[in-house]
Amino acid sequence: GFERYKNSIAIIFEDIGAESLSNLLNEIRSYKLSDLLQLFLVLTKALNEIHSLNLVHKDIKPQNIILNRKTGQLQI
Repeated sequence: GFERYKNSIAIIFEDIGAESLSNLLNEIRSYKLSDLLQLFLVLTKALNEIHSLNLVHKDIKPQNIILNRKTGQLQI
């Protein structure tokens, strides 16, 4: 859902039991290339969905991208 926060709009997501990419950086560095490419593809699709709604995140960084390693589910 969407919520107003100060002068912006925040998107509220369900908890998917994920960790931020910033917390996973050491582990991600050991991923196989094919797994990294899959992760980047999912991330690119998520960004495309955000932009297709004419939304601008303004703070894309590893701390704001979360990944559930078991399910592969990713949220921004």
